[in-house]
Amino acid sequence: MSKLKIQLITTFSFIVALIGLALFVLSTSNNPKEYKAKELKTYYLENPEVKMATPEEQPSVFSLIRKAAGFDKEMSYLVLFQNNLELRPTGGFISSFATAKIENAKPKDFQFYDTAVFDIKLSTPTQVEPPEPINKYLFVKNWQFRDGNWSPDFPTAAQKMIEFYHAQGGQEQFDGVIAITPEVLGSLLEIHGPVELPDYGLTVDKDNFLLTLEKQVEIDFKDQGIARTDRKNILKDLAQILIDKTIAINPLKSLKLISIGSKHLESKDILLYFTDPEIQKDVQKLGWSGEVKQTNSDYVFVVDANVNAFKADYFIVRDLKYVVDLSGSTPKAKLTINYSHGAEQKSWLVRDYQSWLRVYVPEGSWFTNISGLSTDPQYGKEFGKTFMAGLVKVPLSSDHTVILEYDLPQNIKTNEYGLLIQKQPGIDELPVEISVTFPDKTQKNIKETIAGDKGFTF
Repeated sequence: MSKLKIQLITTFSFIVALIGLALFVLSTSNNPKEYKAKELKTYYLENPEVKMATPEEQPSVFSLIRKAAGFDKEMSYLVLFQNNLELRPTGGFISSFATAKIENAKPKDFQFYDTAVFDIKLSTPTQVEPPEPINKYLFVKNWQFRDGNWSPDFPTAAQKMIEFYHAQGGQEQFDGVIAITPEVLGSLLEIHGPVELPDYGLTVDKDNFLLTLEKQVEIDFKDQGIARTDRKNILKDLAQILIDKTIAINPLKSLKLISIGSKHLESKDILLYFTDPEIQKDVQKLGWSGEVKQTNSDYVFVVDANVNAFKADYFIVRDLKYVVDLSGSTPKAKLTINYSHGAEQKSWLVRDYQSWLRVYVPEGSWFTNISGLSTDPQYGKEFGKTFMAGLVKVPLSSDHTVILEYDLPQNIKTNEYGLLIQKQPGIDELPVEISVTFPDKTQKNIKETIAGDKGFTF
């Protein structure tokens, strides 16, 4: 990859980080302090005649940067704040969201919403029947904004979020959707250091912010006499402090922010969707769109959705073991999903883990044996994949295993075998063990921890 392309991509990462990292904690300030992203007014952005080392790649990357940052026109975004303590298919429960505009790399016109307030007080029920697991395990009768990210394919989920936003009375017309998990807030705190919040008697840092803020907005606000509709005002105060710190950031920290922003894009802590097909195509090429990927190789995508287990995902650790046998007339696979629940007792934060599990495998696969589910398995096809779904329960302070055995389709190449594993947004790095037996009975084993989607060749 050329040096110039790296600079352009990291500049775009900085734009996303500047919007996304600040917005993660942005609240109801109608007139946020305006700030300039001086780093964005670089030679490359101000000189469109600059050529890439690979000319055919240059227009898409350069155009993506300019358009996303609002250099060509003002851009309007729907920003989803996904709480991965309560995991959902695209990264986490949407606890809050914002609408924001950006022009010439300067964010403006922020409006922040608590999804519970938006769904219950600011709009009428949609009268849309939710997917069965949402109805059955979350006791929700109307499918609304806060549960809109049920699809594991982020472009599909993003379109659904826009649809619900408008159906429930929202007026903004969006150019894109940005989804963010709390890891990006942790990165800001890592860069800027601890932040004191004297009005709440709290200090948050990169190590304690998750549970500290969660407890504040779930429990402590009551003792402080704060109305439930105002319980997330702590985010507003934290946001202003972090924005001020970002404005005054020194060049060395700016470089670190660029690096961290790029990391979060690669690990799917930040997901992007654009309504403009050309921009979306470029985002997809960079691997930042969170779509269910298409491949001619073998494929595994494990997707959990926390259904009524409180914030138990804070305590859940997962790993995958995948065994493939290509030596017979029919390629066979065995996928083992191990869960470990680290919480010892129930509290305001945690219960026994309960997840609606979906596992996506190559289309044409045939499941032959499944164990470890609390319900009968369901089967279906979407996004060019075959999937299995069912309820998984993991009691407090215990381990649990789900095993899927299935025949792979005959078009899986046995002599040039490859495997793509997609990592669900919102989960930590995922340990995987892979064992492949080839037609000549030789074996190859791989043991690795993946931070994002990973393709393996054998």
